[in-house]
Amino acid sequence: MPPAGAGTATGSGQKDTLRNWFSFNHQLTPSQQKRIDAIGLKGQELANEILNVVNPGDDQVRAIQQIREGCMTAVSAIAFNGG
Repeated sequence: MPPAGAGTATGSGQKDTLRNWFSFNHQLTPSQQKRIDAIGLKGQELANEILNVVNPGDDQVRAIQQIREGCMTAVSAIAFNGG
C-alpha cells in the first residue's frame, strides 16, 4: 500500500511522489524522531522477550522478523507524515 497522501497523481507529480518515497534523507521533526525512537525501543523490548521465552528455531526467527517489519512500517508511516 502506498504511503499516506500518495494520491493518484500522474506525470511529473507522480515522479515527485516516487522520488520522495525512495529517498532516505527526510528531515524529521523532533516529534517524529521521538515517536520513531519509541517504536524502536518497544520493538527491541518485544524481540528480547521473544528471545527469552520462545525456543530457538524458525518460529522465533520469524516472530522477530515480523516485529522488525512492523517497526519499519510504522517508522515509514511517521517519516512520510502518515502516522
